[in-house]
Amino acid sequence: MIDLNSNSSLKETDILVLSPTPTYPLNQGNRKRIYSVCQQLRNRGARIHFLHYPQDIVAHIPSQWYKKMANQWDSFHTVPTTRPVQAPAIGEDHLIDEWWDQGLEDYLKWLFQHNYYDAFIVNYTYLSKAFEFAPVYVCRILDTHDQFTGRRQLLESQGIRPEFFYTTEDQEAIALKRANLVWAIKEEEAIFFRKLAETPVCTMPHIEPQKPIERVQTEQDKDYLVIGMIGVGNSINTMNARAFIEQVRPLFLKSLAPIKIKFAGSLCENLRDLENLSGIELMGRVETVDEFYQAVDVVIVPMSFSTGLKIKAVEALGTALPIIAHRHAFEGIPSTHPCHTCDSLVEIGERCLDLAFDRSKLSLLAEATQTAYIRMKNQVENAINLTTDYILQNVGFIVIIINERFFAEHSPEYHHTLQTINHLKHLAPLIYYVDTPLNQKKARRLHWYDREGRVILSPKAAEASGLKENKSLDYGSSLGISCAVWSLEELCTQRQILALWLMEIPTEFQGGIPDSMQDIPIYGLTDVLRSYSPVGEDWQRIKCLKDSKNLTVVNCGLSAANFEPSWIPDAKIAVVPYWKQQPWEEKERWPKTPDYDKRVMILALPQSLELAEMVWSLCGKLFPESLKPMVFLASDEPLNETNGASASWQQNSQFVRSIASVSDLYESFIAWDRTPWFVVDLSCEHLAFAIYRETLLRVGIPRIVPQQKASLLPQEDDLKPASGMELVRVLGRLATEPEYLAQMQEKNRQNAELAYANDAGWSRIWREISQIKRKLEETVS
Repeated sequence: MIDLNSNSSLKETDILVLSPTPTYPLNQGNRKRIYSVCQQLRNRGARIHFLHYPQDIVAHIPSQWYKKMANQWDSFHTVPTTRPVQAPAIGEDHLIDEWWDQGLEDYLKWLFQHNYYDAFIVNYTYLSKAFEFAPVYVCRILDTHDQFTGRRQLLESQGIRPEFFYTTEDQEAIALKRANLVWAIKEEEAIFFRKLAETPVCTMPHIEPQKPIERVQTEQDKDYLVIGMIGVGNSINTMNARAFIEQVRPLFLKSLAPIKIKFAGSLCENLRDLENLSGIELMGRVETVDEFYQAVDVVIVPMSFSTGLKIKAVEALGTALPIIAHRHAFEGIPSTHPCHTCDSLVEIGERCLDLAFDRSKLSLLAEATQTAYIRMKNQVENAINLTTDYILQNVGFIVIIINERFFAEHSPEYHHTLQTINHLKHLAPLIYYVDTPLNQKKARRLHWYDREGRVILSPKAAEASGLKENKSLDYGSSLGISCAVWSLEELCTQRQILALWLMEIPTEFQGGIPDSMQDIPIYGLTDVLRSYSPVGEDWQRIKCLKDSKNLTVVNCGLSAANFEPSWIPDAKIAVVPYWKQQPWEEKERWPKTPDYDKRVMILALPQSLELAEMVWSLCGKLFPESLKPMVFLASDEPLNETNGASASWQQNSQFVRSIASVSDLYESFIAWDRTPWFVVDLSCEHLAFAIYRETLLRVGIPRIVPQQKASLLPQEDDLKPASGMELVRVLGRLATEPEYLAQMQEKNRQNAELAYANDAGWSRIWREISQIKRKLEETVS
């Protein structure tokens, strides 16, 4: 269950907010609502990226508004409308997507293609189609503001012509179902929304910073109890204001009550006919709302009908002034004070009369205002807590720890990582955790391959990359990508992590796995982690994983037989191919049948170079038409550090020039398609060559392994001469019998098809992560 008392941080979280309403100037209720919610999320550490689509403004927007909004948020975007705004309904009611704009759709596609966002907040149900363009990992939050179902009928019942947006239950349900979380502005509407869709609904009331107002009394008002209403000039406000005057003013006149009624805001433009009536004052538009509140003793909210939360009622709560309101106007506000729950406009008038003749009750009513404000603030805090947890926990991620050799040109780690990404991203959204310095070239190499993946740098990598930790805007701007900076432990506690896929041991694990991460499923790809380890130390680098309570040791098929898990007795083993798709198959220019370059390759260890030199010389004599054989060492160390200067092989200068390290093998063998006739493997199954052994089998190249024990894996069909004479015989047969070589090649291909047709290892991993994902979804729902 989600903890409603959570104080989780939204540090390094990016939230895109789509709004048809500007957040400057803050002179309307809906603007204040949107600004307030965004600021509260920002206070939790989130970065707010504001996308303004000016759909609720018919007039031209001043340029200074855009400048102000650009300063309000971490980034600001605007999309001009390409269709008429606020168009009347085509039928009796609006369809939910009737106001949708193709221009907004195109811009959203571009934004999500080039930027990463953890959450997407869409304001108003009629823009909910925007959710269809957000990646699956983005937490989609719909801020409804109002219930639009039945709005036409409500207005018509009051003799008001339908205006703005109004729709039906089935259409509004479409919008709700597109979201992961729905915000209702009051509980009454939340109950209604829960009946329409199964999407979780959270009551997110509006709250404003508390700013107590001191009454500034003028000479003209000193003998009066001044009550006042402020609002925009829409039909609902106008109708309620007129009804209040018609029903209550006669009571005031009959009682000779010292009461003055003040109206402020654009509402006054619709009440011009009342300005000459005694006891009524039209303030008109005010520079600031404080000007209005300072001019009244009591705020009245005479709204007997409307939709949504009465923002003006909420705004008044923050002033700590006495408030008298209709029960309907205080829906969604936690107060039971009689002055806040009047059943009629006449009752509001009677409460005002009571105060006019007994001013001592004003202070008690002001205390009730503060009590309601505190309760409202707690409700909003709980809603923000729930929303924060939804953003952080709604989607489970797979974290891939990127190996630094991924960024090397023509490296096997690069192609293998891309294939792993292709396989895992169908299970869950991915996070790429980089523990090595990045520059623009490296960063874009990863980002452009998978735009939906989240790139996160360790603090060490960020510092080495020249990124400033206190930078207010996106960390990755200097790298040309969207990224964040977190420790791995912080990432795993702030996000719902389904699994860690280790292409490299992160720095934080070198001293052991932190307690908070020991329950997270870990998949350690040992063939990558150990491939460049010194001989005899293959397992030293990954012993730090022994603290994991859910560890799977992942091996490619040809090295699984060497696994001795005595130091991690509880570890599971998964045998998976290193290549999901062979790299050379990805290039259309290469033929399906390899083009052999008549070269022999020899795999060796530094200590076996004397034997390698003899095999090299023998192959040079047996295959005079071939290129000089190549020797690849399972080490990148200089030869003079591992061999004495008097070694006989060093006297053969041509042999020395034929030696290369394992780091060159990928480019020579795979990247340039220099497919050899066959390979003589003198490496004693060293893991540095593990991926190439798999490659040899799959491409059909015979591998000769002298003086080796029979393989434990039946799919291997290598030639295994048991003596030097037997090796000479086999090499001689390969040199003189072309059909023998062809038979060996075809047999290897057949063996590979059998060995890799049923990929049980990947199937098991897929099933395990899918089960974890389903449990998460059940918990969240």
